[in-house]
Amino acid sequence: MIKLSVFLMLLSASLFAQPLNSVVVCGLPSGLIESSGLEQDSDGNFWSHNDSGNEPVLYHFTAEGNLLNTVRVSNAENVDWEDITLGSAGVLFIADIGNNGNQRQNLKIYKINVENLIDGENSRQAGEITIHYENQGGFPPQDEFLNFDAEALVFRNDSLFIFTKNRTVPFTGITYQYSLPAEPGDYELSPDGSFSIQGGEAEARVTSGDLSPDGQLVLLTTTKIVIFQTTASRFLLQGDPAVMTIPDFSQKEAICWGNEACTLYMTDEYIASLELGGKLYQAIICGPQTHDLYSEKVILARVFPNPAQDYVEIHLKKEGIKTKKYTLSLISGTGIEVRNTVFPESGELKININTLPSGIYNAIVFSTSQFRRSFVLQILPH
Repeated sequence: MIKLSVFLMLLSASLFAQPLNSVVVCGLPSGLIESSGLEQDSDGNFWSHNDSGNEPVLYHFTAEGNLLNTVRVSNAENVDWEDITLGSAGVLFIADIGNNGNQRQNLKIYKINVENLIDGENSRQAGEITIHYENQGGFPPQDEFLNFDAEALVFRNDSLFIFTKNRTVPFTGITYQYSLPAEPGDYELSPDGSFSIQGGEAEARVTSGDLSPDGQLVLLTTTKIVIFQTTASRFLLQGDPAVMTIPDFSQKEAICWGNEACTLYMTDEYIASLELGGKLYQAIICGPQTHDLYSEKVILARVFPNPAQDYVEIHLKKEGIKTKKYTLSLISGTGIEVRNTVFPESGELKININTLPSGIYNAIVFSTSQFRRSFVLQILPH
């Protein structure tokens, strides 16, 4: 019992320490070399744009990396475009809110309609949303208050939400949330809430974000993703988020939820000197992970449904299950074990989850010989 308790304690302490498994979908279109925002539209195609100092142009491309068209924002300058979010049908919001030195006084969000485009080059005029931070005391403020850079923008219920990129000295890892109407105008913003992301600058500086239709807020940093299960409240940075690490190094600065459940897409900037990046990646965050932690041959055969609402079934492959005892441990986003169930000899386990809060859980199948296989389970609101 002591060994099992220590084992579970270690699992809880390293929750989501396993890498986020991602695959390359395609190379990005020529010209999109500093992708800094990403969205997938209802047709399965993607929108992106370059970072600061580039042309004020949106790139529309397929999952094969083929460029469909571009849209030049005729009344805009790309001072520091850092994210993009999809509003109602045919409307995109472009976040010109990058502010590395915390000294800009011309922060803007552009609202643009991208319906009825022609193949090739297009030009559209955008509505302007200008913003100011009510709590910013200097341009730049003192080092300990350098938290007015922002690279994440999401849309929900006719509102926009901004999440800041921490540059404080000493570094605190705090990201602040600001909200505003998704309509042209001039707005002075006060923080709605905050959250301290654990780790150093690479781990805790937010570089992009997106909100799924079912209320999952994902924030991207250089080395990990942080997922909050939101409620109807306007305060999105609530509760204990799930965290997954990004094992491969590249300058990933854009993330979005895909049209398929549990699917994330990311892009990275192209670094010519290293011949690195410039790609679109896909990550599935529900279901069995592909890496083997131990050599034992028994593996997961099926997990369904996932996402789940009232119950979930986990089936093991048949080899070896009669000679060893297998256990399922279900760990919440706070690192607490909420289920511990022994598999029957059939290797087919069905558990009720209708009393558990919705969110992202880490599920671990382990045996007396220390075999371990983990997967991510998403529990939907009941």
